[in-house]
Amino acid sequence: MQPDLSAALLAGLSSSDELNRPGREYITEPLLSAVQAHWPFQAQAWTAAGGGSEGLILATEAAASAGGVVAIEEPAMPGFLDTLSELNIQPVGLCRDSEGPLIRSLQEALELEPVALVLQPEGSYAMEGSLSTARAADLARVLMDSPTRPWIIEDDGVGPLAVRQAASLGPFLPDHTVRVRSYCKAYGVDIRTCVIGGSDQLVAAIIDKRTHGVAMNSRILQNTLAHLINSDEAKFAVAAARDKYRTRRERLISALARQGLRAQAGDNSLVLWVEVSDENSALISLARKGIVVGSGSKSFIGKHSRALLRVAIPQLPDEDELVEELATRIAEASCSRNREYLA
Repeated sequence: MQPDLSAALLAGLSSSDELNRPGREYITEPLLSAVQAHWPFQAQAWTAAGGGSEGLILATEAAASAGGVVAIEEPAMPGFLDTLSELNIQPVGLCRDSEGPLIRSLQEALELEPVALVLQPEGSYAMEGSLSTARAADLARVLMDSPTRPWIIEDDGVGPLAVRQAASLGPFLPDHTVRVRSYCKAYGVDIRTCVIGGSDQLVAAIIDKRTHGVAMNSRILQNTLAHLINSDEAKFAVAAARDKYRTRRERLISALARQGLRAQAGDNSLVLWVEVSDENSALISLARKGIVVGSGSKSFIGKHSRALLRVAIPQLPDEDELVEELATRIAEASCSRNREYLA
């Protein structure tokens, strides 16, 4: 579902006469020009990094030293939570509803004096909705009244695939906010370039975190991304993918409902959440049938009240009969009981 990269890569090679120059361009002029108009707030500084996951980890590590507390909107990307554990960064969960993180949940988290908040305005892993303008303003007021002012890291994991751009805390707290926008899901993993824009102090710290390497992304890949953002052909491909993913999401939710199962996904989410009676048993049962889904519990910091399966929407089939078959298999697995016995 991603656009062809041939023309974009050629454009990335030919759009700059600075290739192989010893100096570092943390973000090239073509890429900066391509992203500025679509950013939800006036960023003080910019840099590019090697993909959304890397950008998110760099931003979090730049904001929080080992042992620091970071409040994270749940459900979250499991690999991100695993990396925080490796970095000895202490996560605390933020509950959300259809408009974004709950005010009370934020207030409770602030009592632990987190050094950073990691939010998902577009709701790339959300069960419902995205950050509303009203909720963003309410969250900002709480933070402005707080005796401690954590960094705000906005994880925009879907990028151009979002149905609409969500609100941001950047307009309210520009000195403390950065947004990490991923383009890999829209244009493919080989683009390997995300854009980080926001607080000049935190962007500088993010760049410092990359100094053990070249500290900048390839100019070729940056300019390739700039070409894709501006390309009408790529926009058409992204719009087609957006519609396709929405159809897949809605079709499976409906098929599961006919099986008596509740499933949820946010408007921009590429993950679908299915309630089951026993997560581990369902995972084992589906794996035995060659169906691989994710563990819902791995996306939560503490014990979640519901047993959930995590289904990747981009990998769903388009054929009606296959969707119905998948829903049937999930329904069968949802009430299975698998036990392991010693021989």
